[in-house]
Amino acid sequence: MWDALRDIRDDMFYTVDANIVGMGYVYDLRMPDGVASGRVEMTFTMPHRGRPMYRYLANPAVARLRQVPGVQDVTVVPVWDPPWSPDRMRSEEHTSELQSQFRISYA
Repeated sequence: MWDALRDIRDDMFYTVDANIVGMGYVYDLRMPDGVASGRVEMTFTMPHRGRPMYRYLANPAVARLRQVPGVQDVTVVPVWDPPWSPDRMRSEEHTSELQSQFRISYA
């Protein structure tokens, strides 16, 4: 399921191949009732509350997860705590490109 979510891009960072897993937006992905239930729960955040709507990325994620064999239902749980930070990015390539493009610095 994690690999499927790597297909979902954050177009805000159009010059970088930024996906929602690599950017650290997905905090958790599980099947709380077991694999046989087909129900997936995705805990998801956005980089800041100023993003217009988390559904812009969550809806494509739900659609992509439903394509995974065995997944029947997907629930998205939006969270703001802990807050997203650049430390959540999983790719050093993303980190260096985004630092350069958006002047992100780490304290």
